[in-house]
Amino acid sequence: MDKKQTNRLTALCCLVYFSSYITRLDYAAVLVEIVQDLQIAKTTAGIAVTGSFITYGVGMLLFGVAADYIKPRTLIVIGLLGTSAINLAMGVLPDIRVMIAIWCFNGFFQAMVWPPVTRILAEQLGQTESRGAIAKVILAAQVATLAIYVLAPAAIRLSGWRMVFLAAGAAGVASVLLWYGGTAGLTQKAAGRVQKTAQARAGVGRLILEAGLIPMMIAILLMGMLRDGLQTWMPTYICEVFGLSTETSILISGLLPVVSMAAITLSTMLLQRSNNEPLSGALFFAVGFVAAAIMVVIFPGGAVVGVALFVVLAGSMHGVNQLIICYTPAHFEPYGRVATFSGLLNCFVYVGAATSTYGFAGFSEAFGWRSTMILWMGIALLGVVFCLLCVRRWSRFCRKSMEEQNIPGVFAPGIFCFRKEDKMWQCVLPRKTKRK
Repeated sequence: MDKKQTNRLTALCCLVYFSSYITRLDYAAVLVEIVQDLQIAKTTAGIAVTGSFITYGVGMLLFGVAADYIKPRTLIVIGLLGTSAINLAMGVLPDIRVMIAIWCFNGFFQAMVWPPVTRILAEQLGQTESRGAIAKVILAAQVATLAIYVLAPAAIRLSGWRMVFLAAGAAGVASVLLWYGGTAGLTQKAAGRVQKTAQARAGVGRLILEAGLIPMMIAILLMGMLRDGLQTWMPTYICEVFGLSTETSILISGLLPVVSMAAITLSTMLLQRSNNEPLSGALFFAVGFVAAAIMVVIFPGGAVVGVALFVVLAGSMHGVNQLIICYTPAHFEPYGRVATFSGLLNCFVYVGAATSTYGFAGFSEAFGWRSTMILWMGIALLGVVFCLLCVRRWSRFCRKSMEEQNIPGVFAPGIFCFRKEDKMWQCVLPRKTKRK
């Protein structure tokens, strides 16, 4: 692909992921308003988010595998149309029980977006160039998060929280039309690459063991607990701990995507230095642990300091997500398993998210917010441990992946070594030398 086609494809992928986030996070953004307006418990309102996370995780397994065999462009269209229809329905349905039920199915349609996007970018741009494109796509998601938390309070004040769902659904329909028309002719693989992918397709179980993904999956689960659990309950936390209004609490929550964008940028820069995703992820978990520890010590503290530490803790998890969820699947492109592992890893994220969304609400109601912060601190510390457990095996797998693609490297004593080619850093694990 030439530069113009690359930029066009990247922009369209940013658009569809922006829309998927708009139609996914709007419920969490207005959750505190729904609780107060309909006079329901936090745990009851949280069932919808928990259910959508469960269906999202299951959908990631199903559609991650499917996206490696069928046209990813078609899956994206179906997913965006489905989630847009559910959002439009949420804007008009009167019964909260029906709303909770249909929102649970939102996760299935959301799961049809990310695995196809990663496959398209990895196949069309290659492992190295796709990193930059994926970083832009994730930044687009954070822009969507910021838009939701900034515009939702205005919509609530003007015409109520239902308008947020109607606007998100309309935006999703518009993005489908732009995606389908804009990607015509851009997502076709060359015949030789199709043949290579079919011949190289390897067993998922063998690749999991070779890459050392089991501890990484546990770390991903822990990251999902913190990232999505904190993001879901941030407005409620601010409202209850600092006594601010719901509109103000939702608006302040807009700080989170700003910090998340900074974390995503820093994670990309850090990966250029370490060239090891779990090693860099351990550092971001450590940052989250320190932020949680300070929150416990100074609780409740002032609103400014408390909110700042909260967004640092949640934002650091977006750095982990960028490193492990967004970058690691591209290493499986030589084996024809990009979408499969994208879906598999995301499944563990949302197992953790489903656990924490309901669990944090119940835990905070039973033991208070300070005890919940101690729980966050322990989760972040475990994340550091499990990331470090898979560093060396992942390095070996990355070297093998590079050799499969005939990417040259320099082998020298030490853990990591680098060679700068075409202005891109690459990493290999050095070969062991026999002692004399």
